[in-house]
Amino acid sequence: MNNDPLAFILNSIPSLISYVDRDLRYKFVNQSYGRWFGLEPEKVIGKTVVEIIGQAGLESIQKHIDDTLSGKFTEFERVIPYRFGGTKETHSTYVPDFGPDGQVQGFVALVQDVTEMRESERLVAEQRVKMVNSSKLAALGEMAAGLAHEINNPLFVIHGRAERLKELAQDETLDLSQVIQAAEIIEATSMRVSKIVRGLQTLSRDGGKDQIEKVSVLKLFTENAELCFQRFKNHGIELQIGTVDKNLVIECRPVQISQVILNLLNNAHDAVSMETSSKWVHLTALALGDQIQISVTDSGAGIPADLQEKIFRPFFTTKKIGSGTGLGLSISRTIVESHQGTLVLDDTSETTRFVCTLPKEQ
Repeated sequence: MNNDPLAFILNSIPSLISYVDRDLRYKFVNQSYGRWFGLEPEKVIGKTVVEIIGQAGLESIQKHIDDTLSGKFTEFERVIPYRFGGTKETHSTYVPDFGPDGQVQGFVALVQDVTEMRESERLVAEQRVKMVNSSKLAALGEMAAGLAHEINNPLFVIHGRAERLKELAQDETLDLSQVIQAAEIIEATSMRVSKIVRGLQTLSRDGGKDQIEKVSVLKLFTENAELCFQRFKNHGIELQIGTVDKNLVIECRPVQISQVILNLLNNAHDAVSMETSSKWVHLTALALGDQIQISVTDSGAGIPADLQEKIFRPFFTTKKIGSGTGLGLSISRTIVESHQGTLVLDDTSETTRFVCTLPKEQ
């Protein structure tokens, strides 16, 4: 080891380390700092900051220097030009050095190159978006057959009523009450199809960058139930929505919370679809002070204790191969936590019950 252990340690660190006095003159720089500017450390020591990084560089960090010289511990990130071309993303930490009189006599600057770290974070974020979309498509795929039936039935009704209107139009003794009745059925049925389509449009969007907005909890429940209803009916599962105050609203990203509700409903469906006895799923909402508790309960026997924590891990699934991505609960918990909420399995319930607790206001 070098005769000066401290200097050896500082020069071995890849981060840029320097000590600057109140006059913004370098008193120490490590090897990494010198290499960044293509200079030996001895060529930097004694020079002013502006002589090394230039006037533009100094102006870009002047506020942080002023804050540090006033006694504040300062951290910030910025993009700086690199002498070999391009730019680097850096994280800087300035630590004030107080003299015997209690006045700041200089500061230590630690500058870390975080370019690769930030790029990795961006890649992780992109992959997370892809996983969310994959999970969303999987959920929609599971409902595809039911949705086709759900839309075809109303279209069949509309077609039949349109034919009836044509017949009435040819009748010399036109009964206006029958025309109105047929028109009202067509209108109501069209609205039902419209709700289903709106639900699909909502789920097909990436809501991660949406603004927080106020939305009716009843609206969230109704739109998601419309998408699930036929699939549940086809498998003899009773989908029940508890009484929800029409004035109960929550601040959230509606697309994301809809995905959470849909994931929980789909999981409940799959859990009870093969049962032979009474099959049901309950969707409820409860206002608890400044929070809202949304729960999805099914008639299943519950989840074994040894699997209760594993079910929230990415790619873990209890479904048979090809029946699930293993991402639904993991992504749902991430979404809920991004809304400052929690998503847990109620281990005190005799049946399977997932509870999502969200603040009313973000």
